[in-house]
Amino acid sequence: PRTDCQLSITAGDWRDVSPDNFGGPLDYIMVNPPYFRVYGSRPSPNPSRDAGRREIFGGLPDLCSTLIRLLAPKGHAALVLPAFRQKELEESADQNGLSIDKVQPVSYSPHSPLLWLLSKTIA
Repeated sequence: PRTDCQLSITAGDWRDVSPDNFGGPLDYIMVNPPYFRVYGSRPSPNPSRDAGRREIFGGLPDLCSTLIRLLAPKGHAALVLPAFRQKELEESADQNGLSIDKVQPVSYSPHSPLLWLLSKTIA
């Protein structure tokens, strides 16, 4: 077992997080961003739940630009998103210097979201 690992869980607006919050760039980031765009999805009457489900505070381009800023040169990220967001994630990742390395279902349900594994492609 490795003893040099450290885990930090951060809740908040991803656009405000910097590598300095963690003592420098990160080797691995796991994130569960909102599944739905603001427009075209029904808002929740609960503001906290709505912010967790819909991209009120930034979309996939914002997320990808934050990931590239936070990741170490050979860093990786994992995120959970539905399959219908594939094209948008591919475009946002590519525009921000991330590559999609692997995609797999979170469960065996046909409607299961997917686990997307990304890596930093630029230094």
